[in-house]
Amino acid sequence: YLLPKIKNTYWWWILSAILSFLAGYFGFHLAFTFSTHLDLEIPQRVAAYKHLISLLVGILNYLIGLLIFFFVNMKGKKEELEKLIIEERLIALSNQLNTHFLMNVLNSIAELTRLDALKAEAAIIKLSKFFRKALSGAELIEISEELDNVKNYVDLENLRYKNKIWLKIFGNGEKLGGIKIPRFSIQLLVENAIKHGFQEEILNIFISLKKEDHFLEIRVSNDGKRMENFHWGRGLTNLAQRLKYLKRGTLMLGDREKNEFIIRVPL
Repeated sequence: YLLPKIKNTYWWWILSAILSFLAGYFGFHLAFTFSTHLDLEIPQRVAAYKHLISLLVGILNYLIGLLIFFFVNMKGKKEELEKLIIEERLIALSNQLNTHFLMNVLNSIAELTRLDALKAEAAIIKLSKFFRKALSGAELIEISEELDNVKNYVDLENLRYKNKIWLKIFGNGEKLGGIKIPRFSIQLLVENAIKHGFQEEILNIFISLKKEDHFLEIRVSNDGKRMENFHWGRGLTNLAQRLKYLKRGTLMLGDREKNEFIIRVPL
């Protein structure tokens, strides 16, 4: 009752020391008094030293409490430090991802300015609206919101690719309740599909949402250029790390014939 009300560290240590000592001291006295009523031989032998033993037990009790406090305190500080490190890494990863995404879209708009100034102007307005919505809020968002961001992103890219990017979604994100995933996770896989799969023809990108026993599978595939000599680039590594740090699942390579990637989210 008293300890939480004491903010001064000095007085906290004094009070905790006194309470720990008294607990050991009177605890031994109580045990000694109880055992004497049982006519045990051992209490009779230590009767002459009971005050000294009580003192030693009190000191020992304080030292044990002190060790436990240091152990718990160190463990708490370690967990807090690990949490801060993860938060810093997430901020760095998010900044890296946002910059990567923004640069790609701006490059698309830059190309568009040479072809159609009116479309480029419309793209800039759409981009500002997209970022106002997509970059405000928490790191984790509901799948339905992520899918809305993906649709807006594809609309932006279609200004450059002349509506040759077709997005097909199987499974209703609205029906998945409060399941959340990292912001830009599906969008990054769609961006990856456009970057590596587009071949001047219509590119179909498929997003499949399916609940299994204990997890949700999000499959993103396309019918564009097949993957060859695949390696995990910066964007995919970034996404895998964010999923790990936020404890929101894993990223896996799926069917190579379909250029498929799978995000597996625990339920």
